[in-house]
Amino acid sequence: MPVVRVEPDVFCVRMPIPFPLGSVNAYLVRTDDGVVLVDAGLRTPDCFAALQEALEAAGVSLSGLRAVVLTHAHPDHIGLAGVLQGRTGVPLYLLDVEEPLARRVWVNDHAGRVRAITQMLRAHGVPEKWVEEAGRQVAALRELVAPFGPVRTLGDGQLLELDGFSAHVLWTPGHSDGHMVLLDPRGRLFCGDHVLPEVSPNISLYPGARPNPLADYLDSLRKVRDLPVRVALPGHGDPITDWAARVDQLLEHHRMRLDAAYDLVPPEGVTAFQLAQRLFFEGSGDGVGPPEIPLPLAVGEAAAHLEWLYREGRLVREEGPPVVYRPAEAST
Repeated sequence: MPVVRVEPDVFCVRMPIPFPLGSVNAYLVRTDDGVVLVDAGLRTPDCFAALQEALEAAGVSLSGLRAVVLTHAHPDHIGLAGVLQGRTGVPLYLLDVEEPLARRVWVNDHAGRVRAITQMLRAHGVPEKWVEEAGRQVAALRELVAPFGPVRTLGDGQLLELDGFSAHVLWTPGHSDGHMVLLDPRGRLFCGDHVLPEVSPNISLYPGARPNPLADYLDSLRKVRDLPVRVALPGHGDPITDWAARVDQLLEHHRMRLDAAYDLVPPEGVTAFQLAQRLFFEGSGDGVGPPEIPLPLAVGEAAAHLEWLYREGRLVREEGPPVVYRPAEAST
């Protein structure tokens, strides 16, 4: 079923997506005079049909939409937002850190984004034929995100109040530079892709982004671990009812993954592409890591782990091309 009532006033909209996880969650929250939508799926007929079914289940029409709040600007969370804004004039909300990134990628210069990602893949040792295919895949994402107009921005720690819906906004960088989660007074955390119930969110080093995304992510996990969360509503998968335990699992997973990544770096060094092959394409076998993932995400995540190890002094980095990471003790 694409629509599941997870709380008396909250409907989970499970939207089909052509990516490994298979679906993305958006949430309709009943308000005093309509509904607020948290995240927006892709710009596809299937996602829009699922949203219409959810609106019907909530007893409102599209005109009853009061706001669209976006946890982050990845395509499966922002894709329909511009369509909804265009049809209803509904306000869109993003964290202030995320808004300029979203506008640059999805409105102003997606072609530049494609070039930057393909350049990054080359720099990290990906063979040219694979770079070209990855570039085509990234370029195709543009059709899945509708252009959007003005966005209202939110700040870390701000109280968001919309038509009777209220939630504290918390900045949780890592999966995206400007990712945010929303904690309402009933202990419900709309956590986007910050914490997922069955897999670790992709944490990637992106061109032009913050320099150490894995450090950001681990800090963000610690920041939210002890929040008074009764139930967390993630961007993929089922609700999370033991919040602290799941956060602890992810912290431990990344501790082990960092050690595993370090152990896979030979004295002569490794590129992020070579490490991605060993970590993801051959399978980690720990039951916590991501499923088979697209090449840019795999290489980006491997690079994020290597960059953390470099900044902690365990590796040295040689700019190349390609960029090569070597054990620090092998370089002394």
